[in-house]
Amino acid sequence: MFCSLCVLLIVVPTLAQRVSRRASVSLPRVFLLDAKQLQETRQRIHQGDQSLAQAWAKLEGEAQQALSAGPFSVTSKGATPPSGDKRDYMSQAPYFWPDPKSPNGLPYIRRDGERNPEINKITDHRTMDQMVDAVQTLALCYYFKGDEAYATKAVQLLRTFFLDEKTRMNPNLQYAQFIPGVNTGRGIGLIETRGLSQVVDAIGLLAHSKALTEADLRGLTDWFAKFLDWMLESKNGRDEAAAKNNHGTYYDVQTASFLSFSEREI
Repeated sequence: MFCSLCVLLIVVPTLAQRVSRRASVSLPRVFLLDAKQLQETRQRIHQGDQSLAQAWAKLEGEAQQALSAGPFSVTSKGATPPSGDKRDYMSQAPYFWPDPKSPNGLPYIRRDGERNPEINKITDHRTMDQMVDAVQTLALCYYFKGDEAYATKAVQLLRTFFLDEKTRMNPNLQYAQFIPGVNTGRGIGLIETRGLSQVVDAIGLLAHSKALTEADLRGLTDWFAKFLDWMLESKNGRDEAAAKNNHGTYYDVQTASFLSFSEREI
């Protein structure tokens, strides 16, 4: 999907034609993607621009596959977080292994660069990534083509993951990247939600669809506002905000995206 998106939105922008006044519509409300380029690319696709044909066919094929994806929910994991609520996101630190000198392997010790396959037993990280990929692909295809089937599926996935009381993810990462025998979660886990910034853009692409209701938009805005509050106020969130590497960068990207989406100021 990213390969197709790059071709559509990055490789060809210098060739883009200006959108005619007759076909012009308001720019999509996105924060990472280039709204003007999205609009111009849509116009070129509608005009049958053959230089985009291959990339468009690839993106549409991926959207067709996404129509049968999911549903995705953090409640599908087998493990239960310390809170007792499966709606809380949970993941295990990837570079920590049982201590061979300890009878029960606890506390886990770091083996830098070596991913412990044990982490795959907790599926929230993979589930979130799959949701992000599917929603973004469907939203892009809806925006470019206008087919409500893509929007309907994308909104269904959003409702399951963020809105439905039984399946939604609670807006926190309190139990992300925990280390067995050491802690129940760390700020470093916030890097696992970097894809949610793409979800915010996808919501903007779906804004004029029949599928996305005002109630949906209010619910999604409320979810991201609460998640932003957790990022800004929790110990784990503050720890990640202080990071000086790629973790700090992804924290800033998420903060800026969620602030813009929820129309908040710090």
